[in-house]
Amino acid sequence: RCAVIGAGPAGIVTAKELLEAGHDVTIFEKNDTFGGVFLYRDYKVCVCGGVYDGCVLTIGNYVMTFSDFFEPGDKYRFWTAQEYWEYLARYIEHFGVERRSTVYYNHEVLTVARASQDTWSVTAKSAKGKVHSAVFDHVAICNGAHQVPNQPRIKGAESSPITICHSDSYKRAAGDARFEGKRVVCMGIGETGADVAAHVAQVASDAYLSMRRTPHVVPRNLWNLGFPGDASSTRAMFYCHHMWISALHSFDQWIRLVTSGPKCQAFFKERSGGLVVEQFLTKNDNFIPHLLDGSLKEKPDIDHIEGRRVYFTDGSFVDDVDTIIQCTGFVDSFPFLQDVDMPDVRHLYKHMIHPDIGPSLAWIGFVRPGTGGVPACAELCARYFALLASGERKLPDDWRQRIAREANMEEDLINISSGRVKTLVLYGDFMEAMAQHVDCQPMIMRYLFTDPVFWLKLLYGAMSPIQFRLRGP
Repeated sequence: RCAVIGAGPAGIVTAKELLEAGHDVTIFEKNDTFGGVFLYRDYKVCVCGGVYDGCVLTIGNYVMTFSDFFEPGDKYRFWTAQEYWEYLARYIEHFGVERRSTVYYNHEVLTVARASQDTWSVTAKSAKGKVHSAVFDHVAICNGAHQVPNQPRIKGAESSPITICHSDSYKRAAGDARFEGKRVVCMGIGETGADVAAHVAQVASDAYLSMRRTPHVVPRNLWNLGFPGDASSTRAMFYCHHMWISALHSFDQWIRLVTSGPKCQAFFKERSGGLVVEQFLTKNDNFIPHLLDGSLKEKPDIDHIEGRRVYFTDGSFVDDVDTIIQCTGFVDSFPFLQDVDMPDVRHLYKHMIHPDIGPSLAWIGFVRPGTGGVPACAELCARYFALLASGERKLPDDWRQRIAREANMEEDLINISSGRVKTLVLYGDFMEAMAQHVDCQPMIMRYLFTDPVFWLKLLYGAMSPIQFRLRGP
């Protein structure tokens, strides 16, 4: 018996892989349906979490699909969040995930605790207060990395009348009394922050964008040619990555300009701090026109608040601020785990297996590639977990020793100096490593002699998940 906590993309694919392996699967989901962070709720319902109105993915559809459910006919493009949710619905229907599983929607997991050395007790409570408990042989934690908002404390906020909210509660700017016609400061410039700032700038009386440092921004579309930038995430690129990573430092300014579109170049040519390879790139340039036309004004990080006056780290200030919206990400949270000393996910084996527990408990979906999609990484983790649960695969003999070694290697190669994004991996390296564990990596050199055109596509085309169904289980 296997339990899956969460019915977002990672939970859905994990349940499907466990079902395909012949396991009895129970899914627990706190919302009333599947989708996780991609589940849209209108802001008037006041449901926090989930995507916002007009959300467009920053990963192309060919890379966001699961490996055995690629839908030909659609051009290579960016889906809206709603289109991706509809894809998940078709996936669930095609593989009968809901039909073949026991699914508890509107159930929040309260505890996951050892029932014995080899089993786990899961207790969940329904929205009506009914408590359900059961014992499972394996548990997959797929509740996602976007559960608890990260809200940095701002000095003076406690005594200020300013409304301070997190992007977790954001659905749309138009019609929201927190933003429309108000003086608003937006904090953070990740991909969500870029959208929120752009939307708020269109309806606020005054809008400010507070950034700790000016980011490196790349357009969604590769070289502005009209197709997704992850088309450049090729196997050839990842094969040579270890050789040319040091060269990127030397040619940093050139990379900065070439990877930016004209809008980005106009504003960011001399502003971005730090090397390109030392920062998590923002793959969204929607906010830049608003900076250029003045409807969105640039500010450094917030220092403190006095009443309705917001002071920034350069000594400047803005008076009569109504709202601060923090687009500052999320923190991992597993409040239901009992008696488990939880490190950050980089110190789990392959971001999924705890060194003190082993394969009876797995974290799936806690891998964020710099390029490429989270669902693709989660799928390979799910395939490996299903094989481990079936006894068809075993962890390497030295898997515990590999954890620290691989964590250090990831941090060195990714070279993210802040270390803030603990889930971050190199897409190609991670996918190839997991494919070796599953035994489904493409035999590249075989195609060089049998089908050289296909070999070129495998090597220089986008590293899409479908490649990992060419062989193996």
